[in-house]
Amino acid sequence: MGVIIMAEITLHEDAYQTLMNKLGEGGPTLGERTLNVAEGFLIRDSAGKEASYQYLDVILRADDTYWSPLGTEDRLTLYNISDYTIQSQDDQQWISIAEWFNRPGK
Repeated sequence: MGVIIMAEITLHEDAYQTLMNKLGEGGPTLGERTLNVAEGFLIRDSAGKEASYQYLDVILRADDTYWSPLGTEDRLTLYNISDYTIQSQDDQQWISIAEWFNRPGK
């Protein structure tokens, strides 16, 4: 579900472990957070383009950048989504990926 939002910076490899190694070149990964919502949620890129997803997996790197495969189809391409926003399920307000990632208990 959803249309892939084009990010300016992507990482792609043909093997998952190689992709994770490449992601680690910018500093070790510090955490991962997943959102899985059957009815879907909205993500917006820095240009204002929105897409709906049911699943989001975000990895935080030590250089304070956030990366995601943006969906379940292509798990070998990661997109830098550091400047994206996500619509809060609580109040439908747009919040930064960093704010969403760091929300306690969500």
